[in-house]
Parts: sequence; C-alpha cells; structure tokens
Amino acid sequence: MRFSVFAATLLLCSCSRGATPQYRCEVVHVYPHDPDAFTEGLFYSDGFLYEGTGDYGHSNIRKVELETGLVVKRRDLPARYFGEGIIRWKDKIIELEYQTGTGFIYNFNDKITRRSLGQKREVGGGGKYNGQAGSKAWGDAKGGRRM
Repeated sequence: MRFSVFAATLLLCSCSRGATPQYRCEVVHVYPHDPDAFTEGLFYSDGFLYEGTGDYGHSNIRKVELETGLVVKRRDLPARYFGEGIIRWKDKIIELEYQTGTGFIYNFNDKITRRSLGQKREVGGGGKYNGQAGSKAWGDAKGGRRM
C-alpha cells in the first residue's frame, strides 16, 4: 500500500511539471588562464580574479589580472594541504580545506597573508553532535565551537 501511494505521488509530481527548460549560451570573450592551475575557488572583485587552486604540493591562492592572466599576488599553501573553495568576507578571504578540516583567513586589501582558522574535530566515543553519534563538525581549533 505504501509503495502504491509513493508511486502515485511520484507520477503526479512528474506529470504536473513542464518540460525541463533548455538554455543556450554564447561565448562572448575568452580570457587567458594558467593551464596548470586546478581551480577550486574563484571570485571577481575590484577588477581582479581571486583564485584558489588545489592539488597537493601545488595549492595556492592568487590575485589575477583578468585581461592578461598575470598573477599579481600569490600565496602557496604548505604541500600537505589541497586548496579548496574561497570566499570574500568583508576585508578577508576565507578558504576551507576539507581533507584536513583546516580553514585559512587571508587579508584582502593589502598583501595576502595567512592565519589558521581552525580544524574540524571528530565527536565520537558515544558523544553526540546534532543528534548523530560520531558525526564530524567544524570547530575552532582551541575552543571547539561550531562554525
């Protein structure tokens, strides 16, 4: 009986929607980019691209001239980190590295300097977090607070 109700609901939902929209796109301009940069995070601000790249031993965060592809500032991550997504937050750039659970904060306006944001911690051994035993959570490296 439950399966019949589920199947009927699924059928009604699929029939009530229109066809999947299809969109066209057109490439209007191509900008130069470092072919060796494995882009993991990217945003545009104040005339520059800010790019976080990933790969062990090759991860970095960089400020790039859009028109030329010239890297005007760059900060390498230690080889043990695989760089991930980046976002601008006020006067900082925040980068998260999920493999080790480490986050980094960079100064946005002057030079790219880095400090550690924290690391995720395992909650296990019977402990519970969000109602799930042994789940993972981001936290401040010193205080264990959630982010």
